[in-house]
Amino acid sequence: MTIEADTKQAYQEKAKAQLDKLNAQMDELKARSAQAKAEVRDYSAVQRRSLL
Repeated sequence: MTIEADTKQAYQEKAKAQLDKLNAQMDELKARSAQAKAEVRDYSAVQRRSLL
């Protein structure tokens, strides 16, 4: 490989690693969002029952 090809490959690997990290963070945020949504739904159901 030439220096240019090595450099290009290194940049591609770094970009892929960053993208993988961002995707993992997005997955974590989606899970936290789903958990918060479930908690709000449960809280709302309790509040509705207390009004009856």
